[in-house]
Amino acid sequence: YWCVPALRRVLLPTLLCGCLHDPTNTQILSASLHPAHLVRFLQEETESAGDSPSGATPAAVLLPDPSELPIVNMDYALSARLPREEWAGAIAFFSRQPASPSSTASSPPAARSVDGEDCPPAPQLPR
Repeated sequence: YWCVPALRRVLLPTLLCGCLHDPTNTQILSASLHPAHLVRFLQEETESAGDSPSGATPAAVLLPDPSELPIVNMDYALSARLPREEWAGAIAFFSRQPASPSSTASSPPAARSVDGEDCPPAPQLPR
């Protein structure tokens, strides 16, 4: 997904929508992807959309089918998932985010069972 442009155009809008205005999700994502990558993607989309109309693109369009069953054509483009009016705010949000989770967030709090007792820590997987 990271390296194939067609898949990247599906992945990055998904991550943007899942993390926008959510510092917790953004912090989790920051462990794998620097927020600057999201900012750069938004800036590239803003530049390439400069000549396009500013209207929202529908995320799904019904296409006629000879068998009379509707076919849905899904559009995963950023403009179909996040209104263009919000792109500047998204750039500002992700520009303010830390590069990686803080050291306090790197070790999650101990899990508790339903009755409030501490659960044993999860085993560490070999890397």
